Amino acid sequence: MGITAELRKRKQRDRTNAYRAVCKLVDARDGSLCRVCALPLRQGAHHHHIVNRSLGGKDTTENLVLVCPSCHVLIHQKRVLVSGSGDGHLAVLWKGRDTL
Repeated sequence: MGITAELRKRKQRDRTNAYRAVCKLVDARDGSLCRVCALPLRQGAHHHHIVNRSLGGKDTTENLVLVCPSCHVLIHQKRVLVSGSGDGHLAVLWKGRDTL
């Protein structure tokens, strides 16, 4: 393996380890409740980026919240809008609540 491939592999491993460390902080902050519906989380809780990575969102506690799988689907269907800060005020807007 060339030195460039080794560097890429090491950088990816470092990013993965950093992301895991941030996720542990988010888990501790959010406890066992979904930040959208406030119901107790069971197995399969998801870490949601408030600002998507593809739009420049970072892997920080401010940009990540713990959500249940059902709410995560609704967020990505744009039936629930989440904005603000995971560390501060988090705004949750349910669109068309009667259609859920």
